[in-house]
Amino acid sequence: MLDDYSLNISPDGNSTYTLSLIRKTEDGNIPEAGSATEECEAPRLFSKPWTLDVTNALTGRKAFSKEMDEPTFLLHTDGWAPGVYVVRALVGDESLAGKITVK
Repeated sequence: MLDDYSLNISPDGNSTYTLSLIRKTEDGNIPEAGSATEECEAPRLFSKPWTLDVTNALTGRKAFSKEMDEPTFLLHTDGWAPGVYVVRALVGDESLAGKITVK
C-alpha cells in the first residue's frame, strides 16, 4: 500500500515541519519538496487514515503521536529537546520513515 508513496518532510520555519504522504511520480521519483502542496493535488496525496509517530533517536522516547485523516500535517517542535527525531508514518503493518533535527 505504501510502496508507491513517500514521506515528504519539509522545514517550514525554525521549529515547524510540513509532513506529507505523497505518491511517487510515474518514474518512481519523489516530487520536489517545494512542489508538495502546489502540484501534488488529490490523486497524489494519501487518502486513508494513518498514524504519525515521532521518536527521539537518542532516548527512544516518543515525542509525538497522532492519528491522521489528512495527508499533510504541520508539526510544531517548539520546546522540544535539541536532537535528531525519527518520524514514521504508519498504515497498518506498513511504515515510512524519515528524520528531523531540532536545534
